[in-house]
Amino acid sequence: MFRFLRVALLAVLSTVAIRAASAVEPAADTTPKADASRLVFLLQYVGADYAAAVADGKIVDHAEYEENREFAGQIADLLARLQPSIPPGKSAAIEPPVRRLVELVEARGDPRLVRDASESAIPRLVEVFELRAFPRDRPDPARAHALYAENCAVCHGGAGGGDGSRAKDLDPPPARFTDQARMSEAAPYVFYNAITLGVANTAMASFADSMSDQERWDLAFYLWIFTLGNDTRPALPPAVVISLRDLATRSSRELAPEILRRAAAVGQPLDAEGAERWVAELRARGLSLPKRARASVSIARFV
Repeated sequence: MFRFLRVALLAVLSTVAIRAASAVEPAADTTPKADASRLVFLLQYVGADYAAAVADGKIVDHAEYEENREFAGQIADLLARLQPSIPPGKSAAIEPPVRRLVELVEARGDPRLVRDASESAIPRLVEVFELRAFPRDRPDPARAHALYAENCAVCHGGAGGGDGSRAKDLDPPPARFTDQARMSEAAPYVFYNAITLGVANTAMASFADSMSDQERWDLAFYLWIFTLGNDTRPALPPAVVISLRDLATRSSRELAPEILRRAAAVGQPLDAEGAERWVAELRARGLSLPKRARASVSIARFV
């Protein structure tokens, strides 16, 4: 049963017994910006998770489908609340794809179309509500390593294989961040939102009050270290650059074709596996991310 996204979001910081006192559930923030953040998170969730519920117009997992229907209803409610705050000139880029996603879920539509609708609306919401979709500073691997050891290893295991000492007590079980295929479909922004907002109907509360914004980004990027296995050597860098925004918001699978094209243009052959490994290197080890990186600043290759 494919529950990777839910498990990943639940288990990234699934240390209820250890940090119950510090994982404070803040009072609900109902400002437009907060609602927009929740809407983005739900769109990310349904866009990725719905494919586990429906195939060829048929429900293949009833529990998954009902959960996605529930989240689609929350998406519709949040959109209705946000409508007065969306500038008239921007509503045409936001409301139709969001409504389309809700309709597709209700009609058991094609998962690819659901994902397309999600990916169409999210960048517009980020722009209109000025959401922070990438970190202000480069992710700090050393700090993230300490955060992971303190908060996550007890469930996920030191190597991210989902085999920590508390794993047997968790249902659903902890995510395996060593699953390269599934991590290739995710992006740090999804994990950042889960850590920041918490996950409804799960044991994971918001950690916005117990970790700084930068610490949450550090940890969200660091999870790709577990896709690299035991090889500690940096990947041979392609002669291309990539923005911090793209590293945070786009999946490795999405970024790989662009990296391949750029590498080929400068005469440096690279396969898809190598491109995805390079993205994982940048996220997890950050050897070449410039300090105070901004969206307009390109990231130099490894040196």
